[in-house]
Amino acid sequence: MTIDERLEALTMNVELMQAEGRKFHGDLRRWAGLKEGRNHRKQLTELETKSAEYQARTDQNLAEITDKLNGLIGYVDGKPQ
Repeated sequence: MTIDERLEALTMNVELMQAEGRKFHGDLRRWAGLKEGRNHRKQLTELETKSAEYQARTDQNLAEITDKLNGLIGYVDGKPQ
């Protein structure tokens, strides 16, 4: 796999994660618009927990992708031309 292919794959992964995040946050906002009640508060708490878990996973994935991109950039910069 070439460097360009790897960069493209990593870029696509980031774009997919961002799209998932936007969808999830949209779902969270819809839930917040429901009328109040015990069930609503429970669902909202669950969504907030899931949101925090998703954000932690996203942060970890982005950190790993950043490390990979930095490695590829270092590889390309150090490659004789």
